[in-house]
Amino acid sequence: MNTLFDLYCSNLQGLKSFHSDLGTLENYDGPFLMCEPPSIYKNSNKRLLIIGQETNGWSGDLVVNSMDTIRRNVELYSEFNFGENYNSLFFQYARRIALKITGEDFFMWSNLNKFGKGTDSIGRPSQNVTSAETVHFNILVDEIRVVDPTCIVFLTGPKYDDLLVDRLRGARLEEIDGFGLRQFARVIAPGIELPIFRMYHPGYGNRISEKYAECINYISQECGSNC
Repeated sequence: MNTLFDLYCSNLQGLKSFHSDLGTLENYDGPFLMCEPPSIYKNSNKRLLIIGQETNGWSGDLVVNSMDTIRRNVELYSEFNFGENYNSLFFQYARRIALKITGEDFFMWSNLNKFGKGTDSIGRPSQNVTSAETVHFNILVDEIRVVDPTCIVFLTGPKYDDLLVDRLRGARLEEIDGFGLRQFARVIAPGIELPIFRMYHPGYGNRISEKYAECINYISQECGSNC
C-alpha cells in the first residue's frame, strides 16, 4: 500500500465488521484516520510520528463504511491541522518534541485507539470498543510503515502499555538508565527498526516538568544521531 488512503480502503471490511459487532449499544466515535504526510515531512531526513491515546470525539455521526466516508474522515484530519486552534498540553508538547528533534514545527500524529468515546466525552473507550478494534481494525503497524517515520514517541503513559504492546503486535518495553519504567521506556517492536519511546501523557508529564524535559532531551540526542 503506497498511501494511507489505500491502507484504510483495504481495511474497509474490517470497519464494517467493527460497526456490525458493536451495533448501537456502545458509545464510541471514529475512526481517527490520518491524511497523507505533507511534503515537508516526506522530504525530511528526520520524520517524527507522535502517538497519543484517543480523541475526545472526532467524526460525530459520520459512520465510516465506504470509500467516500473514509475520504471525508481523512479530511477531518487535514482540517484539524495538528491542533492549530486546539491549544492542549498534548499539542504543546508534541510541537516541543518536534522542534527538538527536527528543528521545525512539523510531525505526524496518530493514536493507539482509532475509536474514542463520543463527542465531548473524555477518557479511554470501553473494553468492548477496544477489543472490537483489535479484532477488526488493528492497523497502527501498517500506518507506521506507510508514514515511514525515523522516530516514534508515544505520549500515552504506562496505563496504556498493555494496549501499546497489543497495537504493535508483541512489542516490549525496556527501562532506560536514569528513569523508572513507568516514567520513560524504550519500545522494541517486531519488524520496526527505529527509535521508539514511551513517555507520560503531557497531562501528567507537565506536573513533573523537569524530569519530563529530561526525557525529551534524551529522545532528541538519540534521534539527532540515529535518525
